[in-house]
Amino acid sequence: MLAKTQIHSNSDARTNVAIVDTSTSHNSTGILTALSVNARGGLRLCEAIGTDEMSALEANTAWTIAGKGKRDPEQRFRECQQRCQRQEEGQQQRQCQQRCQQEYRREIEQEHQGTGGEETNPQKREENNPYLFESHRWMTGYRSSHGHLRVLEKFTQRSELFRGIEKFRVAVAEFEPQSFMMPHHTDGEAIYIVVRGQGTIGIANQDEKNSFNMEKGDAIRVPSGSTTYFINRDNKEKLFVYVLSKSAGLPGEVRQYFGAGGVNPESFYRAISSGILEKSFNERPLFGNRLGQFIVAPPEKFQQLRDLDVAIGFMNISQGAMVIPSINTRITGLILIVEGSGYFELQCPHLGSQKQGQGSSGEKRWQEEQEGNVHYQKVGFPVNVGDLVVVPVGHPMTFVANKGSNLRMVGFGINGQNSKVNFLVGKQSIWSDIETEAKELAFNMPTKEVEEIFQKQEESYFVPGPEQRERGEEGRWVQEHHLSSILDFVF
Repeated sequence: MLAKTQIHSNSDARTNVAIVDTSTSHNSTGILTALSVNARGGLRLCEAIGTDEMSALEANTAWTIAGKGKRDPEQRFRECQQRCQRQEEGQQQRQCQQRCQQEYRREIEQEHQGTGGEETNPQKREENNPYLFESHRWMTGYRSSHGHLRVLEKFTQRSELFRGIEKFRVAVAEFEPQSFMMPHHTDGEAIYIVVRGQGTIGIANQDEKNSFNMEKGDAIRVPSGSTTYFINRDNKEKLFVYVLSKSAGLPGEVRQYFGAGGVNPESFYRAISSGILEKSFNERPLFGNRLGQFIVAPPEKFQQLRDLDVAIGFMNISQGAMVIPSINTRITGLILIVEGSGYFELQCPHLGSQKQGQGSSGEKRWQEEQEGNVHYQKVGFPVNVGDLVVVPVGHPMTFVANKGSNLRMVGFGINGQNSKVNFLVGKQSIWSDIETEAKELAFNMPTKEVEEIFQKQEESYFVPGPEQRERGEEGRWVQEHHLSSILDFVF
């Protein structure tokens, strides 16, 4: 079943959300190879990185992109990898690629020696902020002239704070116009969201084959073991897909197998049909106004998402606006920035506790809970296209769009069933439902002053950001700089 959802906003003419239900899964095994053909029948062997090489790349790999860092170390790294592909095979090839990686890391470390300071040392900055995965951290899994697949490192490799989502991995795939990704299957469940462009996905199981035409905002779930292929049908526009995978075996270990089962890949190419079975309906945004909109496909409404307990969400924030600080009651969000730039801020009790001293984290957390002594630390950072932000459950957070660009995001919500969004201020604030005496005791202020602060913000959901407020003071909302703190008053 295919279900489409549409929203309309002043920043984005139309965003579709489609959830596609597929048949039952079948497990199978195979050998990891990678092939790519374009839609006109040209065949080419991709530059494939095997599973062992992928594991070696997962730790602290930084892929330099235009405008960030020097290109010389990356260029030498790629040339080294290419030499390994041409000259070596098997175990020798893996050892060669590991040497390339070690040399690349040494060059990067040498570049940052002596710079000092948290802002100029990416490794130090990332240690202090585990929630941001900048675009250069996506690791290239497969690459050819027709497109590439990039995978993010295991979440627990970055921080033990992410132990609750250790079974999940995310990836992004980009297809050139008129390109074709060969049939493959994975040993884990997967959800694909089309972020940009349009294409066709084919899914084959034991007794049936189906193909689905997809466009921006469409999502599809593919059970473990299903053989899948993609085609970018467009002649000019690239196809960009955001992928969530849940491992069926070892946490975070999801593998792709190409050409397994001895099936002729061309048969899948010929099997594509122009028809598609779908059932459409309009879905209203979960919340929104003239400054932004947020729509969600929740697992309680879609059986295919319920099995994984994953929600899918899209958020558009108009330039210069922000979403009111809020808390998710169950969801841990994996949010990909797909358009524009802005700023993100959250309050974290884990990092705040770590700042208070050394010692066993378990013992310290137990001691603080017994003493009622929890320290919140503000974590704020700019976000750009290609960055991924992890928003842990229960952490107060907000996004702000920069002037001159709308901020568009797409996200997977782990543990999404029956999750609620609780706003901290505004008309829909959770504090409006709390008795005045309780608020007075909580903030140690007279009831009248507390009510004035919470009622001063008359709008809900999305409001003008700090940079849009030219004069006047609105409680704690107006900040002298970009967004020095929004959440300090509540926490």
